[in-house]
Amino acid sequence: ALEQLAEQTPIDVWGYGIDALAPNSPLRRRYHNEVWAMDMYTIIRQAKICINRHSSAAAQYANNMRLFETTGLGTLLITDQKDNLGGLFTVGEEVVSYTSVDDLAEKVAYYLQHEAERETIAKAGQHHTLQEHTYRQRMIELDQILQRYL
Repeated sequence: ALEQLAEQTPIDVWGYGIDALAPNSPLRRRYHNEVWAMDMYTIIRQAKICINRHSSAAAQYANNMRLFETTGLGTLLITDQKDNLGGLFTVGEEVVSYTSVDDLAEKVAYYLQHEAERETIAKAGQHHTLQEHTYRQRMIELDQILQRYL
């Protein structure tokens, strides 16, 4: 999916696994190395858009950290559509979802051309994350769950 996207849009890629790609992979031209910790957050914060795709282990559920890291940093998140995404964020107002690589490429192109709309959604996503999806809130929820079983 990322290779197809790299053919259609001006994306940059960081991460591991570059050695597993074919020598002619379009991702090799857009690859910048692995980044971790604060460097990773700096790159996400400076990006106009962060693309998220859940692993197959997530099945139909939105549940990875990138959802909250990206929105918390105030960057537009475009993530794969999952059954529970609407329970975490207002899709189209706080995050954007996609259903296929072609849909993703169209949305990336659209939001790169519509800066004000991109920034409005990114700021709404950031506000929502900082209000509703902090570690403090998760620990309160975890405590409530644990209290039921202790």
